Amino acid sequence: MDAERFALSTALLRAVLSGMTYEAAARAHGLSRTAVERRVKALVLELVRSVGVDGLNESRAMFVRKMRAHREAIERALARFEPRIDSAPTAENLILSDDDIRGAVRRVKARTPTPERDVAMVWILLATGLRPLEVARLEVADYLNADGSVRVASMVRASVAVNGRSRALYFSSPAACQAIDAYLATRLRPGPPIRGPDASFRGLDPREALFLTQAGKAFHVAIIPSGNGGQALCQEVHYAYRKIFRRIGIAGLSALSVRHTVVDRLLRRGAEIGQIGELLGVRDLRMPLRKRVDLPDLMHGLV
Repeated sequence: MDAERFALSTALLRAVLSGMTYEAAARAHGLSRTAVERRVKALVLELVRSVGVDGLNESRAMFVRKMRAHREAIERALARFEPRIDSAPTAENLILSDDDIRGAVRRVKARTPTPERDVAMVWILLATGLRPLEVARLEVADYLNADGSVRVASMVRASVAVNGRSRALYFSSPAACQAIDAYLATRLRPGPPIRGPDASFRGLDPREALFLTQAGKAFHVAIIPSGNGGQALCQEVHYAYRKIFRRIGIAGLSALSVRHTVVDRLLRRGAEIGQIGELLGVRDLRMPLRKRVDLPDLMHGLV
């Protein structure tokens, strides 16, 4: 991260630890509430992973009351923490080009023991804008019809959506469908093709998770008690995506930057802000930052 970003994240964290709400911190710094919450949690998680915070683990670090209860331990961790300051793109301004995507897919295929699954996990983010937790919750029947065809116009069920509200989901990207199909083919039992009643859903259990861990199990989603009744957390799928992104090797690449790439591409196609928010399940959509283009380049070949 760059020095300015780290300084701001530290200031926001200390403000929240002192009792300021995310909303108040957002107003004070001219940010959205979501941006403040994301920065604060990201910094605390980095402290937990890098230097350790007495009494906090990754799950507990997601809640403000837990952070405040361990304020002194967090301050001690901050004093020991040495951030890697660089000028690499962040998840907030990294937009993937076509060449970036082709290179990413190529590197994933070459650098992972589960190439079909990992390539499909990358493509589904690019083609749908889903969040990792939502990917972990998808079932085979969300992607396939009973006759084995792809559900082009599907649905993010309320039980899948992070915000608990169903929304439209489209599997209309040929590249993404090809990747997911190749992955599902690795899940079939060896032997002759399945025929008869058991041939529905290509011989897969429709209630089985669409994506499995490397051990062949569904990603574990834990429900952490909170003031709103409970917050879903899936560390396994986030860990899987972190490994995939590290293997791709693009600085600043994350699920968030992939999501911003989706937003950028929809904007370029003429989508309205409301339509993008509807597709991504976001009411207060924050536009991704674009790299500044010099004036001469802006005007060159304008017409």
